[in-house]
Amino acid sequence: MDALSQRLQIVLPDPVVTRLRQLAAGAGEPLATLAAELVRDAVAGAAKDGKHRRPTVSVAVSAEPSGRPRWLEPYGGDAGWRRDM
Repeated sequence: MDALSQRLQIVLPDPVVTRLRQLAAGAGEPLATLAAELVRDAVAGAAKDGKHRRPTVSVAVSAEPSGRPRWLEPYGGDAGWRRDM
């Protein structure tokens, strides 16, 4: 944390936390690090636009029958998945 950073505590709905945990695990990053990056990006975007808009974000977490989230590459690789992504 740099000298001008501050710690904040925010409350998120359980489905958002679940998705955030999955994204952090997929990226190999700590949960708080990824959350901070997402908040920084959203704040920078709002500052650039000069206004705040409530994002319309789906919090539904879907998984393939294997239980693996579809945004993560299937185990063993999949050329079709890579092409689509």
